[in-house]
Amino acid sequence: MWRGCDALLLNSRSINSKMNHKILNFNFSFSFFNWHLLAAVYFNNLPKKEKIMNTALIVEDSLVERTAIALILDRAGFKVQTIDNGEEVLAKITSCRPDVIILDVILPGRSGFEICRHLKANPEMSKIPIIFCSSKATELDKFWGLRQGAAAYLTKPLADNELLQTIGQLVPA
Repeated sequence: MWRGCDALLLNSRSINSKMNHKILNFNFSFSFFNWHLLAAVYFNNLPKKEKIMNTALIVEDSLVERTAIALILDRAGFKVQTIDNGEEVLAKITSCRPDVIILDVILPGRSGFEICRHLKANPEMSKIPIIFCSSKATELDKFWGLRQGAAAYLTKPLADNELLQTIGQLVPA
């Protein structure tokens, strides 16, 4: 999510004061995934934009990744819906009618590739842009994702601006 995380190393006192004391006596030993949690807590305390523009559906099995992506989109003004497996996707799409879908490739139940193929074959859902967001980063994975009908393929860790720029190109404001 953040590139150059070293610049954000803060001691626990300054983190506590920045986050209105929502984290108390927390021992910080950072790994890549801790940065996502730190970002989630930090961004959760920033003021929200007032205007809700579009709905985004995030299909991601990792709680950390799902929360980080949801917070990025929430702060950008999106109404965010989330699912943690591939089996509930069709029902959720029918109920929330998303303007964009952020889809992981490796999911419990059904793979992201399978879900993408199914959605693109359905005339009612085929117009919804799908953005794959996966740790599978080979050129073959990207090629295969785009071949399934995805509008874009981003690799983890995500940069906020990369995700928002991609969505901005696919979803009218």
